[in-house]
Amino acid sequence: MSLQTRVIILCIIALSLTSCVGARPRVSFDSGRVPVSMSGVVLGHDGQPLGPKDQLPVGRFAARKKAYAMVYSYLPLNSMDFSEDLNHQVEAVQGEAVVNLEISIMRSSCLTWHLVQVTQILPIFLGCVDVSLNGDVIRARPEGKTQKSSP
Repeated sequence: MSLQTRVIILCIIALSLTSCVGARPRVSFDSGRVPVSMSGVVLGHDGQPLGPKDQLPVGRFAARKKAYAMVYSYLPLNSMDFSEDLNHQVEAVQGEAVVNLEISIMRSSCLTWHLVQVTQILPIFLGCVDVSLNGDVIRARPEGKTQKSSP
């Protein structure tokens, strides 16, 4: 096999192992009925910060969607509004807010055949990522029943 053929084969292999596509999702809670915080603090009913000692954990919030895009992720093809998941899960445990929200975005394969991955260097092909959200569902502790700190 000639040197030129080997270089071409190596380039094809390198291109098939890389990918230029994906998606850049914008996560939102446009019609969410409860506050969401990526920190451990959220505002209470009175507008004052509700710190961890004033919170009563009642469950976990978890949701996952796949984001699709084209043209090297500049053209999003679906919405990343998690309001419905948020409202349903928080109401199910009588929660009042979600704190410590974590958003994870992981590259995903949009095609069932990885053999066509070399086509992903072209902007007309679909790209996608998995978007996972996790957080703690809480409600305010009743007045005078704050959590005792450990010594």
